[in-house]
Formats: sequence, structure tokens, C-alpha cells
Amino acid sequence: MPKPSRILRHLPDVHAGELRPMLLAAGYFFCVLTAIMVLRPLREAMGLAQGDLDKIRWLFAATAGAMLIATFLFGWLVAKCKRRTFITIAHQVLCAGLLVVWLILQNAPDQIGGGTGRFYYVFHSVMNLLVVSLFWALMADCFTFEQSKRLFPPIAIGGTLGAIFGTLIAERLSDGKGFEVEVHHLLIIAIGFLELAVLLAMATARTAVASPIHDPTHTSANNQRIIGGPPWQGITDVFSSPYLLGIAAFPVLTSIVSTMLYFTEARLISEASTAHVNTALMNGMVPDQANAMKNRLNTNLWANINLWGQTATLLAQLFLTSRIMRFLGVGAALAAMPIYAIGGVIALATIPTLAAVIWIEAGFRAAERGIMKPALATLYTVVPPAQRYKAKAFIDTFITRGSDTGTAFLEGKLKAINTIWAIPALIIPLAAGATGVSWWLSAQQRKRAR
Repeated sequence: MPKPSRILRHLPDVHAGELRPMLLAAGYFFCVLTAIMVLRPLREAMGLAQGDLDKIRWLFAATAGAMLIATFLFGWLVAKCKRRTFITIAHQVLCAGLLVVWLILQNAPDQIGGGTGRFYYVFHSVMNLLVVSLFWALMADCFTFEQSKRLFPPIAIGGTLGAIFGTLIAERLSDGKGFEVEVHHLLIIAIGFLELAVLLAMATARTAVASPIHDPTHTSANNQRIIGGPPWQGITDVFSSPYLLGIAAFPVLTSIVSTMLYFTEARLISEASTAHVNTALMNGMVPDQANAMKNRLNTNLWANINLWGQTATLLAQLFLTSRIMRFLGVGAALAAMPIYAIGGVIALATIPTLAAVIWIEAGFRAAERGIMKPALATLYTVVPPAQRYKAKAFIDTFITRGSDTGTAFLEGKLKAINTIWAIPALIIPLAAGATGVSWWLSAQQRKRAR
């Protein structure tokens, strides 16, 4: 086995004592995003199984309400429990929810388009944002500001590899060729990865605080104390801090762009799968078989879109993120997403085809997840622990999904206007504003880190 010193020679941004916590963190993120992405195509298929896009918009609204409840419950856990305890409980509750959904679908598969499908759509949306928010909060707790600029980009690569792996599992088991299973069994695979994520989270925390260059504000004793405070502290902190409000601007813009892309994709995928089903019905396929085929086809199409997006994200992380953060700074990395959004929405307005949307989505995910997200996570290394967990959870869950909900209903109104420039007219000014906020946040971060 190569000695760590030899490995470090090929990783110039990794200092002595940092390799092990970095690899454990990357493994933790790998498991988290594998669990999420192995299930995301199933969630989208369940959304389309509701029948029309207006019902999906109401599922967005239900998710926003669930996010607010989850924010209070998570804030209560953070206030009452040590870090190890609330991280474990949060993951176990999510695993229990997935197991309940699997048991129902195992015995009543027709519920994919019924109440269970609606519950799962909302549940997965909460899980998706909460576990990723919790991951980056823990990373901000375990690594200093100086370390985050160097280590967060390679750690993020671990998550992208997990997202690709999870997407490949979903795509392979839903393509209707060779080995396949009923798609609801993907829930069991996700549970296994979430359980492994808990073990790696604890190992990362133990190893990171033992790093020889760690500063006193990130010691084991400091991070293992009970944070305290009221459950709603995250909400009040966000609205009383210009710094946190600036951070919150990015999930809002991300949500607006991604929701516009999502409904465009959903509409085009629904048209494609419906055409295949109608052809199958005309060729003699019975309705039950046709419905099962449509569900599998929808899952497979979403999996392919996710795969292209994650591949683009990986390429950005391998070749762009570290270089941008090292040579241009955190502000430039934050600005990557809003700058791309301006070009992306113009392209979406002029070329509204499924193939074009896939390419636009891939580029957007590369700019958002590959470049902006690691930079955004570094901003929390210079705030108190309560804000890392409570305020961050509120921003990453309720503000994000609340923005999704507003955009979902607005998208329907903009479509009714029937002009290709309605969406760009909304997004371009917001993206330009977020670009300016990027540089302001970077300056504030440097000031707080002194």
C-alpha cells in the first residue's frame, strides 16, 4: 500500500494529517448521494404517476410545509442533543420512512400513483435537502476556513461519484433489459447506503479534529457540546444577519432555475413516455402492463438525465472547481452558477426540446453542484455552530423548497403568457444580482476569518 507521503505528492492541496479525514468525508458524501440519486428517478416517476403537472405543483407546496415542520424538529434535536446523537437520529428517521414506503409498495404496488406515491414524493424531497445540508454543516464543523478552500472540492467529488453510482443503479435496474427488479426495491438499497453514511460521518468527525493543524475553534470538545437555543433560532438568525441572508439568495436563485428546468423536463418526458404507451396499447398490450412500462420508462428517462448532469458535475469538479477557488477565490466560484443561468435560460427559451434541455441541465448542474455548492459550504466555516446547523438547515430546506413552490405555480402562469422571453425576463435580473452578492459574501467571509 502506498505511503501517505507518496499520495500527498500527487495531491498538492492536501497537507499532512488531512488525507484520512478528507477521504472519509468523501466516502460519507458518496454514500449520501448514492442513496439520494438511486431514489430520485423513482420520485420523479411517482410525480408523473399523479397524472398532470398541476398535481406536482401542489406536491411542491406540500413539500414546503413539510420542510418547515422538519426545520423545527431538526432545530429541536440540535438544541437538545450532541452532534453524534442528532446526526444519527436524523438518518435513522429517514431510513424508517423509506422502509415504511417500501412495505406499503411491496404489498400494494398500485399505490405508486396514489397516496403512498404522494407521501413518498414529499418525503424524498425533504430527505434530499436535509441530508445534504447536514453533510455540509458537519464539514463546516470539522474543517477550518483555510482547509475548506482546499479540501471541499475533492470531498465534493466523492459525492458526485456517489450520485453517478446511484443513478447507474437506478438506470440499470429500470431499463427493462436483462437483470431488473421492481423499482420500489431501490428503497432498500438507499437504506443501506444511509446507514453506512452514519458510520462514515462519525469517523470523519473523529479523524478531522485530530488533524495536527486544526484550530481551537474546531476542537472535539467544542463540537461535541450541546448547542442549545430554541428550535426556531435558525429562522431568527437568518433574518437578523445580512451575511446569512446573502447566503440564502443562492438557494432561491438555484430553485427558480432548477424548477423551470424541472417542469420543462417533466412535460417533455411525459409526452415521450405517453407516446410509447399509446403505441404499446395499439399493439395489444393490456393496460396494467402499459402502466408498469410507463413507470419504468419514466424512471429510466429521469435516470439518464441525472447521469448526464452528474457526469458534467464531475468534470467541473475535476478540472475547474479547485482552480477557480485557488486562483480566483470563493466569490468567482459562487458567481459561476448565476452567470451560467443567464446563458442557460436564453438557450432554453430558444431551443425547448428534450435533447437541448438535457444539455442545458447538465451545464447548470456542473455550475451549481460542481462549483457553487462547495464554495457556498465554505461560507459556513466562519459562523457559530448553531448557525451551521439550524440556520443552514432552514436555508437549505424551507427557503429552497419554498422558492421551488412559488416558482412551480409561477411557471404555470408564465406558460400561459405564451412568450419565450417570460422566463428569461424573470431570471436574468436575479442572476445578475446574485453575481454581485457573490463578491460581497467573499469579502465578508475573509473579514470574519481574520
